[in-house]
Amino acid sequence: MLDEPKSSNETQVSFLTGSWGKKKPSSLAKSSQQSNPQAVWVVPALRQLHEITRSFIKQTYQKQDKSIIQDLKKNFEIVKLITSSLVSCHRLAVSVSGTNGLSGSTLVDGRYSYQEYLEAHLKFLAFFLQEASLYLVWNRAKEVWECLVSGMDVCEMDREMCFEWFTKGQHDLESDVQQQLFKEKILKLEPYEITMNGFNLFKTFFENVNLCDHRLKRQGTQLCVERLDLAGMDFIWRIAMESPDEEIANEAIQLIITYSYINLNPKMKKDSVSLHKKFIADCYKRLEAASSALGGPTLTHAVTRATKMLTATAMPTVATSVQSPSRSTKLVIIERLLLLAERYVITIEDLYSVPRTILPHGASFHGHPVSLHVTYESTKDTFTLEAHSNETIGSIRWKIAEQLSCPVDNVQIFANDSMLTMNRDQKLLNQLGFSDEQSLTVKSSGTGTPSGSSADSSASVSSSSSGVFNSAYALEQEKSLPGVVMALVCNVFEMLYQLANLEEPRITLRVRKLLLLIPTDPEVQDALDNFVPKESSVWSHQKTLFTLGSGSQASKSPSLSSKQQHQQSAASILESLFRSSAPGMSTFRVLYNLEVLSSKLMPTSDDEMAKTSVKSFCENFLKAGGLSLVVNVMQRDSIPSEVDYETRQGVYSICLQLARFLLVGQTMPSILDEEFSKDGLDTLSSRPFRNAGRQGSRQLSLCGTPEKSSYRQMSMSDRSSIRVEEIIPAARVAIQTMEVGDFTSTVAYYDRRSLPRASFYNLPSVSDFIIDILLGSPSGEIRRVACDQLYTLSQTDASAYPELQKPNLFLLKVVLSAQLPLWSPTSIMRGINQRFLSQCTEYFDLRCQLLDDLTTTEMEQLQISPAAMLEDEISWLDNFEPTWTAELETSEADNILLAGHLRLIKTLLSLCGNEKEQLGSSLIQQLLDDFLFRASRIILNSSDPSSSSAPSHDFHPNMAGHGLGMKPKQFPWCSTVSSRLAAYEVLVMLADSSLTNLQLITRELLSMHHQSDPSLSKEFDYLPPVESRSVSGFVGLKNGGATCYMNAVFQQLYMQPGLPEAFLSIEDDTENPEESVFCQVQSLFGHLMESKLQYYVPENFWKIFKMWNKELYVREQQDAYEFFTSLVDQLDEHLKKIGREQIFKNTFQGIFSDQKICKDCPHRYEREETFMALNLGVTSCQSLEISLDQFVRGEVLEGSNAYYCEKCKEKRTTVKRTCIKSLPSVLVIHLMRFGFDWESGRSIKYDEQIRFPWVLNMEPYTVSGMARQDSSADHGENGRGGEASGGSSPRKKVTISENYELVGVVVHSGQAHAGHYYSFIKDRRGCARGRWYKFNDNVVEEFDMNDETLEYECFGGEYRPKVYDQSNPYPDVRRRYWNAYMLFYQRISDQNSPVLPKKSRVSVMRQEAEDLTLSAPSSPEISPQSSPRPPRANNDRLTLLTRLVRKGEKKGLFVEKMPAWIYQMVRDENLRFMKNRDVYNPDYFNFTLSLASVNATKLKHPSYQAMATGSLQLAVHFLFHTYLRTKKKLRVDTEEWIATVEVLLSKSSEACQWMAQYLVGPEGREIIKICLLECSVREVRVVVANLLEKTLESALHFQDPGLDCLLDALLSLLDKDVPENCKNCSQYFSLFSSFAQRGGEPCQLLLKHAAYRRMLIFLLGPNRQNNQNRRWSSAQAREFLHLHNTLAMVVLHTDLGSHRTEAPGVYKYTSSSSPCSAPLLPLHPDINTLLFKPEGQPYLLEVMFAMRELSGPLTFLIDMITYSCFCNEPFSLGVLQLLKNQLETAPPHELKNVFQMLQEILMVEDPLQARRLKFAFESDKGLLALMHQSNNVDSSRCYQCVKFLVTLAQKCAPAKDYFKELSGHWSWAVQWLQKKMSEHYWTPQSNVSNETSTAKTFQRTISAQDTLAYATALLNEKEQSGSSNGSDGSPANENSDRSLRQGSESPMMLGDSKSDLEDVDP
Repeated sequence: MLDEPKSSNETQVSFLTGSWGKKKPSSLAKSSQQSNPQAVWVVPALRQLHEITRSFIKQTYQKQDKSIIQDLKKNFEIVKLITSSLVSCHRLAVSVSGTNGLSGSTLVDGRYSYQEYLEAHLKFLAFFLQEASLYLVWNRAKEVWECLVSGMDVCEMDREMCFEWFTKGQHDLESDVQQQLFKEKILKLEPYEITMNGFNLFKTFFENVNLCDHRLKRQGTQLCVERLDLAGMDFIWRIAMESPDEEIANEAIQLIITYSYINLNPKMKKDSVSLHKKFIADCYKRLEAASSALGGPTLTHAVTRATKMLTATAMPTVATSVQSPSRSTKLVIIERLLLLAERYVITIEDLYSVPRTILPHGASFHGHPVSLHVTYESTKDTFTLEAHSNETIGSIRWKIAEQLSCPVDNVQIFANDSMLTMNRDQKLLNQLGFSDEQSLTVKSSGTGTPSGSSADSSASVSSSSSGVFNSAYALEQEKSLPGVVMALVCNVFEMLYQLANLEEPRITLRVRKLLLLIPTDPEVQDALDNFVPKESSVWSHQKTLFTLGSGSQASKSPSLSSKQQHQQSAASILESLFRSSAPGMSTFRVLYNLEVLSSKLMPTSDDEMAKTSVKSFCENFLKAGGLSLVVNVMQRDSIPSEVDYETRQGVYSICLQLARFLLVGQTMPSILDEEFSKDGLDTLSSRPFRNAGRQGSRQLSLCGTPEKSSYRQMSMSDRSSIRVEEIIPAARVAIQTMEVGDFTSTVAYYDRRSLPRASFYNLPSVSDFIIDILLGSPSGEIRRVACDQLYTLSQTDASAYPELQKPNLFLLKVVLSAQLPLWSPTSIMRGINQRFLSQCTEYFDLRCQLLDDLTTTEMEQLQISPAAMLEDEISWLDNFEPTWTAELETSEADNILLAGHLRLIKTLLSLCGNEKEQLGSSLIQQLLDDFLFRASRIILNSSDPSSSSAPSHDFHPNMAGHGLGMKPKQFPWCSTVSSRLAAYEVLVMLADSSLTNLQLITRELLSMHHQSDPSLSKEFDYLPPVESRSVSGFVGLKNGGATCYMNAVFQQLYMQPGLPEAFLSIEDDTENPEESVFCQVQSLFGHLMESKLQYYVPENFWKIFKMWNKELYVREQQDAYEFFTSLVDQLDEHLKKIGREQIFKNTFQGIFSDQKICKDCPHRYEREETFMALNLGVTSCQSLEISLDQFVRGEVLEGSNAYYCEKCKEKRTTVKRTCIKSLPSVLVIHLMRFGFDWESGRSIKYDEQIRFPWVLNMEPYTVSGMARQDSSADHGENGRGGEASGGSSPRKKVTISENYELVGVVVHSGQAHAGHYYSFIKDRRGCARGRWYKFNDNVVEEFDMNDETLEYECFGGEYRPKVYDQSNPYPDVRRRYWNAYMLFYQRISDQNSPVLPKKSRVSVMRQEAEDLTLSAPSSPEISPQSSPRPPRANNDRLTLLTRLVRKGEKKGLFVEKMPAWIYQMVRDENLRFMKNRDVYNPDYFNFTLSLASVNATKLKHPSYQAMATGSLQLAVHFLFHTYLRTKKKLRVDTEEWIATVEVLLSKSSEACQWMAQYLVGPEGREIIKICLLECSVREVRVVVANLLEKTLESALHFQDPGLDCLLDALLSLLDKDVPENCKNCSQYFSLFSSFAQRGGEPCQLLLKHAAYRRMLIFLLGPNRQNNQNRRWSSAQAREFLHLHNTLAMVVLHTDLGSHRTEAPGVYKYTSSSSPCSAPLLPLHPDINTLLFKPEGQPYLLEVMFAMRELSGPLTFLIDMITYSCFCNEPFSLGVLQLLKNQLETAPPHELKNVFQMLQEILMVEDPLQARRLKFAFESDKGLLALMHQSNNVDSSRCYQCVKFLVTLAQKCAPAKDYFKELSGHWSWAVQWLQKKMSEHYWTPQSNVSNETSTAKTFQRTISAQDTLAYATALLNEKEQSGSSNGSDGSPANENSDRSLRQGSESPMMLGDSKSDLEDVDP
């Protein structure tokens, strides 16, 4: 057996070494070298040779058997053959690819791709080298490299595969070959050629070569650098700087850092300063090469000087730079060098974990605030720490330790799911990417003991935790850090500043990051140190430490002999440091210098020396005018506009921080400011200063390091008396110009402590400052925050300083005494102060807040009289005259002013309640009539002429203004949300505790808004149009379904200047305008001109218009051009008929000339024909001009088709053509895009592109134009047929012009069979002249029509969409299915301005209002501050009206008029619209709710009863007539309304009495019927039922005599209305159900009114017999749950003792629903008859059906049945019989409630219980029989019976005992269920139920598993009790346990009563 494999191996060897084996390599070589069909065998040959060799190797068990590989190597030189074949194949592939270029998919031989060739060669070569233990010699390696990498025709795949192959096969090359390949090939690659595979190859060979040369040494898994001159290091630098791949560049940067320092031998690291200097010199050298042509001489000089300084030391020579690349490449090199330096510093300094003495610049000043939300893991406690972005993790760790009272070392901090270990304690928060709101989780690693004193600094704690170390040694170590070396030895700052000046954002960002990592610039520190004597400066102390090396010398202290000299030099130094326009400065450097200043004023270090230094520095800085300088930096012009956002905001941030410190003496609120921390924290923390670039003021006392506020030792008065007066003008300018509200945070800090308050009061111009910041700032955020902060300041407790004025009194005095232009009643006086008017909201807010908080004593102290102030305000309101906008609405500024005054009136009313009654009547009437509901008042007066509550107004159609057809007086003065809300608040305040005012307001509102409207009596979900005319100023048209073609044409006609005005001026005496198309078009134009609504609905026009005598259907699309021609034709015919000028004909009609010109005689014939539009084809026409050329191009009639000349009497060759004889004023062009495909038999649309110009010259296409061209044309040409062959006709070169301007386009979007029309129209009148608008049915919006949008929207044709998904299945080129269908061109008399018809009233009124209205915006949405207008002195309303009338008469405005009936219609619609807009509004709904509820709880008021009645009247009418009838989106306060009505009803008997009387009245009865039964909205029915229930309850409580009438009214609905609306009757019966649950008295009332009998008649029918069908279907009966509950409750409150057949004895009936202590009602005859007589059988049957059909809680119904069964044997057995019938016949999924009722009946404990059990189970059709009967055919029913038995046995002890006697049945049930549970293999399901499943088959469920377990346990218990008397140790118990274990893991008890019947596992 062992010989067989051996013989097989020998066969293989002979096969390889025999004749085939000898021929194979030669054939390989041949196929490699010849481009012939043999090449096709190279790949299969290689693959087969590879497979054979590999399989041979796998089967080899003996080492010597590998000799066959050696034979192959010796005999065939296989390696050389393979490499030669590879070169040949590459050459062949290149030749095959040709011009397409070589790629992996190139088919070399028609069968195999080039990639397959390459893989076959390289795989086999690698395999053979490894198995043959061969090294690839240099020549072969070179051959492969040159073939695949450095050759001329290589492709990307060549390089990638070669790089990867050499990387994997590195061990197949000897070390000298590796060195040769590395130095001669790899290092010669260009950086752009290096891919990631190439870089991996380089790294591999880099390591191998340097290991071989002993420059690197392997130590474990790391490579240790032994010599700095590593081979290939320069190449890494080149890759890092020049690689286009960022990922590769990052890898190279990491390699440089690793091999320059990190992996150095520890001995070499001893002189780390020299290493860092060498690294910096390397960077400088490359930077010099890159920056030589970028930054000009300054940058080059800075870099060159630094390079010379560095290279002067004994450093190795830096490699020479490469050739000068392009600018972008140089910028990339500079950016990469900066990134390298940054990473170098971070990587090395992260290894230094000792607390720093020489701080990096980024850690020396305070950053932006950061809120740390800390969660303590063990207790889940949360607290918030306020920190700043430049704080260290060590400081945070110390704060947390102090908060938790545990050692610092035990604190473990987790952020962003990672742990911050102790060695990262020196990291700053911004370096770790902390957000402004950062969440931290903290764990404590041990219990520990509380740490030391909390006064220890974070640095000392950190140092103690890391052990004691030698400070001198640590300092020396710190001096050798790379950042310190860069800053203090190499002096990189000048070079970095110059790089920042390149204004390249990415480079500036890198410079900024690097500057933050290294210590601060010593030169800037020296400049600032000149303010302070050197011996007191901590910085000079530190600079002595900084003296590193011989090249660095400490600067000497300047001479300070004279104080004046000191100040002078100080001021000049400050100017040079902090002014960006100073020599050598930039905004970037100003920001850096400000940070240095911040570090000196507010250092982050906490030693005493720093505090001493800060005190003296601060004094000198203030004396030198530093405060003014800091604030001036924030002015608008101090920072150039081109500075980037981040730098600008950084400057503002630091300046605000410094200003706050200098003004208040705090860097942040300190620990001592506990009072403010408690009181003012919420205010500050809510401020939105969360931008990282801005410094807010919301830090807490936990910020920074704990400080003793030693800076405050210099008193505030000292500071404020130095130069603080300079702050006021500067601050004012800053407030006016800054973008955000940060500056107000400084103001808020003026009074955070009581000490400097006097200084604050005495500041120069402080009053002006407060008013300026409240009223003068254009930034709403600044004003709002100023208001909040000033109010917070007013709340400061001043009780400790009684001698000082309280801040609230001081502020109020300032606010009240300010002379402001806010009390000018006339628009003329207000005109010059429009900006202040629009910015006064915050001023009035603060004024109201301060007044509201005043006490009576304080009023007397300030001598303030609220009553006098209120009188002044009312007087101002009486005299107020609004400024009207062009839309004749109150201007925005006036609305803001009104809102402020109204809020002030509300506040004053709250302060002096006595004046409410006196002022109420006139003020209420004024507010309602003039300020809020003008339209409602006018409608009410017109409907009730006798009403005189408001003055009558004169209406005249000729006085119609734009938008309403009314005078301005008829507009409400409050037209914005804010002003209307303020007016509502005043009305609510007037009604508060005032009966007279409440009644007046209620009466007026009810009469105006909430009366019953018969037309809307059955409307629900009703919302009338409340959207006003669009901001464009135009009215849309409603689409009736498919009437868009009408709308598009109508808008084009209406927008023709003068046309609608002329059309409307015609009076038509038609008796029935409803049937006249002419009148309906007039009506449509009238609405488009004067309507206030968003759109008009031309319903009557739809009904009567016929197109070519054919009726139209609104849902059928028609052709827009046909509609245009038909409409114009009909209208002109009507005008002709009544003898008027044909308007449309005069506007649109032109004349064709049909010409026939004989060529051989001088005769010509001409016939004229009118046209309303030019019909032009679109196919094969790229432009409108080409289409016009084709239109006028004639045809030659010659030969047999020649024309017979009547004058010559013979046929002549003739040119026949059509041209234009007369052009209309408006030229309509119809582009014929629709056609018919006769082959397919369908309509088609041509979407071809046709371009048309903005200005069209029509002269070449006229008769004169054609004649002129004919005279200049060659006589040999046949007419115009031979012209313009290429579409460019000589007609286009003429100078004579007849120009038309494009003014309108009708667009069709879609296909021929379906689509949509809309219009683009240019406005040619009014203030918006020249703008384009898109009219798309009811939406009109401005459209930016330019060359690009015109082409996209109108030209049609094809386009290329932007494809974002490469797998998009749609084609690249798509066709625009939306394109122009009709064009409207208007004649231009000259090239500059079009001649327009007379302006319409719209344009006149707009233009005049614009010219004459003082500073009114051109449109209401533009705020005054955005478009201020110069004031006019003579601009009161009388002058305005007079001038309007005069100019109108002069222009003929009042000659043209609108027919009176149209005017009246538009006016009435506008009034209704304005009324609806005011009423169907969330703000109005809230106002009504506030008004109804404001007095609801004022029970002690003497007029409470009357006030409650008035409030209820308002609430009820509003709810029933408005609220409940509108859309759901407005019904958002339903619960509040119900609660309000409930309070009013329950607390006031008079209100309850009124409600009962109202509901019984005719209106109330109708409302109940409609809202409770007929309404289709369920939510409305629920609310009405709820209100009625509250009414019944309150009437019962107050014993209201109207209760009987109300009950009768409600029950009378059962006769007709409830049956007719049975699907909505659930809420009706729920009303009675809730009422009956109140107790015996309601039930007695119901019985008194025969409610029981009436409801049963409704349920059963008038005379239903036992055998009759049910009255209601199953679906209808599902609404009757509350009906059954009502009947059940009445029975449960009745005494049924007379019907008991057994004495109760010791038993007593109890249930959850039966009354406990209340006496029972005597048995009513109705109940007796319907329950206990044979006539009651139908009702009990209905109860059985209810148990099956109803899904809600049936507790009352079940309790009623069990209550009736108690001790009543006939009733019990009768009900049980009915139940058994249901169990047998009902579907299994309807039995759940039936079993529930049966269970409750059988569990009733009385003398009949045993009889009921026996009857239920053993009698005829008992449950046991049913169980056996259904076990096969209906297993689901059988299971429910078994489960019922188990549940009953579990809950009822008598039943359990009874079942023990039925052990045979029980045993059978257990066996049956066990069989069912084991029939199927799947596990029991928890998502199915046997009780709800409609299938009759049993489902294996978890509930069934539990049922089986308990049934088995009960059976075992029976057997146990029978055999061993139940002893604990008996085998039966064991058997029981075993059975239980077999049955289920669940407990024996199946759960409570609810879950027992639930088949789904809970």
